Amino acid sequence: MSNEGIRMKRTVKALHCAARCSIVLSLMLGTLAAMADPTVDLTVTPLGGGIFQYLFSVNNSGPNDISIVTITDAPGADPLIPLTLVAPAGFLANYDPGLGLVDFLEGTSSFQVGTINGFGFQSATSPAANFTTFEALSVNGEFFAGTVHQVTSTVPEGGRTVALAGLALMGLVVARSRFSLQSK
Repeated sequence: MSNEGIRMKRTVKALHCAARCSIVLSLMLGTLAAMADPTVDLTVTPLGGGIFQYLFSVNNSGPNDISIVTITDAPGADPLIPLTLVAPAGFLANYDPGLGLVDFLEGTSSFQVGTINGFGFQSATSPAANFTTFEALSVNGEFFAGTVHQVTSTVPEGGRTVALAGLALMGLVVARSRFSLQSK
């Protein structure tokens, strides 16, 4: 085989190697992009009187920071949300009663890789009816959409707690009187 034939064979091998490397690199980058989806978790606590406390946490799996997270199905004209809306230090929160949107925005901090807790508000709206979907935008303009993962926290109402405590106390009194009668 001539020198030119050998060079051509090496060139073809190098091109095949470069093509395989670019395919592997594309697959790896595609996996990284797929892992960048943020998630939003919601803990709902009934406060009594038909009022609920909503606490949100935003988890960014990276690699890019998130600029804004919007809860897209908040109720319109809710009187409690704007009065009780809070955000952790370095972040802002906004409620648009006309569109039914609650925004969690970067202020002096951004949604870096990890979990940010401390967004919340109160509402008389049932957790099953609203606060189920979100949209997010990364600092690079990537758009994300998803479902809010809801966890309901149960807190017994005051009346039930008093009734259960009273019932337990009565049980102790009855048990004591029975044991004191048997010992005589």
